[in-house]
Amino acid sequence: MSFKNKIFRLNHKKKIDIPVLLICFDRPKELKTVLKLMKKYKVKNLYIFKDGYDGNDTKNIKKHEQIKRNLKNLENKKIAKIYCNTKNLGKKFGPPKGISWFFKKVKMGVIIEDDTLPSKSFLLIDRKSTRLNS
Repeated sequence: MSFKNKIFRLNHKKKIDIPVLLICFDRPKELKTVLKLMKKYKVKNLYIFKDGYDGNDTKNIKKHEQIKRNLKNLENKKIAKIYCNTKNLGKKFGPPKGISWFFKKVKMGVIIEDDTLPSKSFLLIDRKSTRLNS
């Protein structure tokens, strides 16, 4: 079966088996949109890494508090596994820390950020046909 045929024959009711790491920082609206998408796609293994904020800007503090509340709600409902960093590590060190945490928990997975909207076909990976060449 060609790749094109596989795309058009997607089973949209199928749950997403591949673990997904969602990296976020200070975009509550975008995060909410991506989380709705993950729910719609029925992602079974959702991991979320949020870098911290240790500045004094009240606008940013409010954004981070809103994100923390939303993530705590997901964690309480056991929808996602969450790692919230208390300090800001920045772009250079934050994402690598989240990725390291993710791969300590899983062997393979997909990494997205809060400003991406992946299609379901992007997340429907056939593990049997996926091989890493060394």
